Amino acid sequence: MCLRAERGRETLTVLASSHLHHRRSMPLLFALLMASVGLLLAAPAWAAKGAEVAVVGAHIEGQSDAQAIANAEALIEALDRSVGVVAVPPGKLRGRLSGRESLVVEGAFLGNGRERLDEGRLLYDRADLAGAVPVLDEAVEALTAGLAGAPDTKDLVDALLLLGLSHLFSGDPAGATSAFERVVILDPTRELDPVNFPPKAVQFFTDVRRQVLDAKLAALFVEMPGDAQLFVDGKESLSTSVMLPPGPHYVLVDGGGGQRAFEVVTLEEGDRRRLRVQLERAALAQAGSTDGARSEQTGRLYGSLGQHAGTGLILVAGETAGGSVAMQLYETRTGNYSKAVTAQGFGDPMGSLLDLVPVLAGYVSEQGTLRADRVSPRVVALDVSSNPLLASMLLDPEPIVETVTVTKDTPWFVWAGVAALAAGGAGTAAVLLTRDTDPGDGPQTVSGVIVVGPMP
Repeated sequence: MCLRAERGRETLTVLASSHLHHRRSMPLLFALLMASVGLLLAAPAWAAKGAEVAVVGAHIEGQSDAQAIANAEALIEALDRSVGVVAVPPGKLRGRLSGRESLVVEGAFLGNGRERLDEGRLLYDRADLAGAVPVLDEAVEALTAGLAGAPDTKDLVDALLLLGLSHLFSGDPAGATSAFERVVILDPTRELDPVNFPPKAVQFFTDVRRQVLDAKLAALFVEMPGDAQLFVDGKESLSTSVMLPPGPHYVLVDGGGGQRAFEVVTLEEGDRRRLRVQLERAALAQAGSTDGARSEQTGRLYGSLGQHAGTGLILVAGETAGGSVAMQLYETRTGNYSKAVTAQGFGDPMGSLLDLVPVLAGYVSEQGTLRADRVSPRVVALDVSSNPLLASMLLDPEPIVETVTVTKDTPWFVWAGVAALAAGGAGTAAVLLTRDTDPGDGPQTVSGVIVVGPMP
């Protein structure tokens, strides 16, 4: 986003990026101005016509992209007809999420493993090795499963390293060898330094590393579309021919537009393996095989989404086992889920879901929160791979750019703050001020063009 205002020889430029990877610190003065203007412009909560409920589509098996959009529009209309709630459409939510989509995905699919890793690290630091091992085993399992949705192996390598150290110092060299081998397979450059690790651990890891790297490397040839990106063990590969240590490897091909393919390839020493990749439609991850696993995936996904959605409630809706449909609300402030309302699909899952909307809207209090008597510890078991609209929103964000011309008879610095607020969730902002003369006292007439992207 770029704002440029000129008055005589005075120029003000505001630049904003929608990518958090290019985050810059804002000057304190500008941050305070933004906050002040925001307080002046903010409407009171009671002025809204109802509690905001974000709509991200429905989880329905086999729906096309067009059907997913139509289903979301039907849910929006049904919510807007209900008393006490107002729908936040996917397009507006996209703007609020801009630049944070990857954080949502990582939190959804790696969050559980990271929690177990933090717990295991704490136990290890307290020298509770017997307690650390099972927790770190859980962390490794969860982080490995999460790679299909968020292929970042850093936390997995850390968990395996701590697991190996826990086995080593509890007198289990076989367990330590197994964990360290996986560390080296995933990150052949990893070494232990003598500053942070005791000599026994450094020597043991070095011996395991040498054995793994002394084995004859395997060759993996990936056949994929020419414009796709290849990631092997969490790292981008510019070549489709990769030499790897024998063992399990995690291959992700990203074709853009939310189309991805994920494979776990186990290579033997000296293997020459060819992998032909078929890109699939937008899907966040493979659904769990049990209701319990699907419920946990659903809870993690919407819990992570709620941290960045900028809305009070999120609609969770879709098909469950046995041809039924279910719907509930997630409250981002408390992390609570409402009781689920359910019905039989009868071959028309969307029709059945729409019938449930008025009932669910009744679970919202006059304050715009979940009614205390409608909170439930259960999360509906949905297929996280069957909502192409949500998958596209998180995997293939498309910034929307809009140009607005503004003229204000106000001091230039206040107008700059308003312009930044107009950008909404466009991302972080940096300010560049160039001035040859003092702006003088009193209001100054400043006019310019604000290019906002993405817009909610």
